[in-house]
Amino acid sequence: MNKRTILSILAFSLIFTLGCKKTFPELTPPDEEKLIKDYVAINHPNAIRDESGMYYQVITPGDGAANDITSSVNLNYTAKILNGNQFDAGSNKSFVVQNVFRAWQIALPKIKPGGKIIIFVPSLLAYGKFTPKPEIPEYATLIFELELIGYLK
Repeated sequence: MNKRTILSILAFSLIFTLGCKKTFPELTPPDEEKLIKDYVAINHPNAIRDESGMYYQVITPGDGAANDITSSVNLNYTAKILNGNQFDAGSNKSFVVQNVFRAWQIALPKIKPGGKIIIFVPSLLAYGKFTPKPEIPEYATLIFELELIGYLK
């Protein structure tokens, strides 16, 4: 092979290798766990830490059959950043549990129709680096109040 071909192959290999190298942020920013823990200790001392790292407090358990990942549910919800700024809310909204983000999938089976839960969500279980709205910063810790109205037939 000539020198030019070898150099071209080496350059391509180097570019390909560097292009494939990905850097991933830490799963949970270093201070996020402490931030959530401190917030919960002051504002919701009865909240429980789930194995996922999310904290939750069942306000009202509800009655009836439990939902699962394939359930279609009607919910009332509010969504806030940990600083208290509300960025979304919905009344009588329909969702399929398996189509919502991970934190809701973990929280919803903990309540039944008529139940209400508040969850404190680390960024990993929410939007992470993604910012779906300007008012949600990267790696935002979120708070959701979810009220399960019932199931869709």
